[in-house]
Amino acid sequence: MLFNSFAFLYLFLPVTYLVFWRLRGRDSRYVWLAVTGYVFYAFWNPKFCALMALSTVVSYLAGLGFLRWQDPMRRRLCLLVPVAVDLSLLALFKYLNFALDTFRWLGSRAHLTVPIEAIDIVLPVGISFYTFHTITYIVDGYRGTIKPTRNLFEFACYVSLFCQLVAGPIVRFRQIESGSRSHRRHATQGTG
Repeated sequence: MLFNSFAFLYLFLPVTYLVFWRLRGRDSRYVWLAVTGYVFYAFWNPKFCALMALSTVVSYLAGLGFLRWQDPMRRRLCLLVPVAVDLSLLALFKYLNFALDTFRWLGSRAHLTVPIEAIDIVLPVGISFYTFHTITYIVDGYRGTIKPTRNLFEFACYVSLFCQLVAGPIVRFRQIESGSRSHRRHATQGTG
């Protein structure tokens, strides 16, 4: 689904917006935005939502580890495992064929035949985007810049929020979290 398609502009976006504003609780809004994010990505290919879910769950669990453990070794493990998983997925889908082509090119320069063919890999939509979202979350949690969330749907909403794809630079978790807190404050002030 493209941002300028009729399905997005006249069906998906209005339904997402209207339901979001009808929901009252913060948690129900997180669930709704996470679900709509996955629906958005599923329009291209539903199978690749499993990659985003894997990245989300691994990084979420690492965030819980930061909340639980102060031991430097465990915290380092909570940093390294999700970053390695995320970068491995990104490397597989985005850079594997580039590496194979480079290896073949180097072989040809050395007058060697390298019998490696490119692999037919489909690049999942937004994989770089949500990979760097999860990595910044993990690094910020490790450094103590943010307090990782205990709410899986808050984090899943942050990772899968489709409208961030047009935002340009990576939006950090603390920006989403502070915007959510600001919205909650205004909503409670308005209900007198």
